[in-house]
Amino acid sequence: MSEADDLRAFLFDAVEDLGGSISECDGVLEVGLPPEFSERIELAPRFTLTCATPAASHADAELLAPGSYVLERFSSLMMRRGRWDSARLGSPPDDWVTEALRAHGLDGSCGLEATLESLATARIWAFTFRVTLVADEKREMFFAVLVREGEASGWIADWEPLEVPLEPAPIALDRERLMTSYRIAAETLTEHARPEVRAFRKTCLTLLDEEVGRIFRYFDRTVDEIRQASPADSEGLLRAIEAERGRRLVEAAERFTPRAQASLCAVRYVEAPEALVALCRRNSDETLARARVDAWSRVIRGIQCASCNRTQGPWRVSQLGAVECIQCLPMANGSARPPSHRPSGTHRRGRKASQGRPRSPRGCMARSRAAVGSHRHR
Repeated sequence: MSEADDLRAFLFDAVEDLGGSISECDGVLEVGLPPEFSERIELAPRFTLTCATPAASHADAELLAPGSYVLERFSSLMMRRGRWDSARLGSPPDDWVTEALRAHGLDGSCGLEATLESLATARIWAFTFRVTLVADEKREMFFAVLVREGEASGWIADWEPLEVPLEPAPIALDRERLMTSYRIAAETLTEHARPEVRAFRKTCLTLLDEEVGRIFRYFDRTVDEIRQASPADSEGLLRAIEAERGRRLVEAAERFTPRAQASLCAVRYVEAPEALVALCRRNSDETLARARVDAWSRVIRGIQCASCNRTQGPWRVSQLGAVECIQCLPMANGSARPPSHRPSGTHRRGRKASQGRPRSPRGCMARSRAAVGSHRHR
């Protein structure tokens, strides 16, 4: 799907959600919105849009493109309004369990065999959050946080698996269940976004320190030059310079002080098949782990890395037979990075080796740096 198709799909969904009407003629979209919503995006109740450069015959059509005014206003309105729906995943492919395990490295290629123990229906709450980091620059990130009813923790899901078609399934909204799942999702989002927020804060404070130092160096140099040029008549000018320096410092603090905000954009309730799988080593009855995977998000849950306790894959099996994440597996197998330099006794390729000295009857004449240092200080 192209970028223009994605924008059109977003617009059609948004207009339908707002209770408006939309039609297309010769590449131009004619949109009608209720007055209360058209006022919020500062457009007339009826207007025209185009995903391409407006032609002469449609010069009054607003451009719908990334970064355009109309798209920004629509996005802002939909995020403030939020969205709620409920759906059901109908009939997933027959091999969805195998494909999910393979995507996370838990298939036959790593010496594992999976045994399906049971199938059930998972009731999943999906929360879409927008995280905004603001300072001298602005960053926006969107996260899909999923929480299964009955579990005490949530997980971050990729967007692509969540785009599968779903069947509408109206349910009676249970506020207590919703708020319990929301609190779990908020905690999951906080833990997941913490490294990104810390890195952003560190970058902003480093830039603030550099900017404050630059301001002080500039104004200190200016004050010194003025005092050297006219030391008697410079008090009023110096007070004005100090006031300007204070103003610049306040502006720098406001400009580089990091701020983070998370807002809830949408809530979705989904019922999907879920499998409980036992993972065993090939030709062995010993169960290494039991995992749960649902047919919607395809995320493996219930496994912890034997070394670092991470719950996010992909996974592999170490030589000791433990299920570990790929970050810990090289250390667990005892592997090390090969040396990037040649041994000192090997001459470079393309150069003739010089004739060495005769061997000492006392053996090797090479000494360590510590021995050389102690000899020098005698």
